[in-house]
Amino acid sequence: MLISSITFTDTNLEKCVTSQGVIYIDELTSLTCFHTEITNLSGISWLTSLTNLELSINSIINVRPLASLTSLTNLDLSNNRIIDVSPLASLTSLTNLKLDVNSIIDVSPLASLTSLTYLKLNRNVIIDVSPLTSLTDLTNLYLDVNSIIDVSPFASLTSLNKLFLGLNDITTGISRLVSLKNATYISLSNNDNIPCDDLTTLIDALGSDVVGEPSSCI
Repeated sequence: MLISSITFTDTNLEKCVTSQGVIYIDELTSLTCFHTEITNLSGISWLTSLTNLELSINSIINVRPLASLTSLTNLDLSNNRIIDVSPLASLTSLTNLKLDVNSIIDVSPLASLTSLTYLKLNRNVIIDVSPLTSLTDLTNLYLDVNSIIDVSPFASLTSLNKLFLGLNDITTGISRLVSLKNATYISLSNNDNIPCDDLTTLIDALGSDVVGEPSSCI
């Protein structure tokens, strides 16, 4: 099928795709449309050979057209206007996913993405992180600047190497993170309502070089 036969609603997306100089759909495996003022992804669902897709710094709200792109291993949707990530649940080949700087509340659709090793969700409005417990292959997880209170679900993510939790509302579950024996860095900066006893337990278990502690505790 020819790329020229696809109808794109968004002219900026069309320009980005056609500028790749590819004639046939199955020849296009990587696409970067960075900061190109894309608002509508209609038509992108035809690009099923894509393994890499980078759409950061646009104005995308609806990601439903991405649901058919099941060959994707790397997807960057950072700096958009996304609230609903449920269409991404079908993208089970993903190993790297960036969703930072959006308006995401519910991360439960991501629970099916069990091949993920890298997940970036900082600067959203996430409170409940329990759906992420299934992502046991994660080595890097970024959740700075959200509204997380309870971090105990992360105790099961024992492959984690780096965990970023700065600027949240954490009060619960810190002592459970002693299970993260493979961690080289856990950021807890600007979480000043963590119980001091729990923080001490974590530091004693993993080391002060691993735990980036807040300026104060309670």
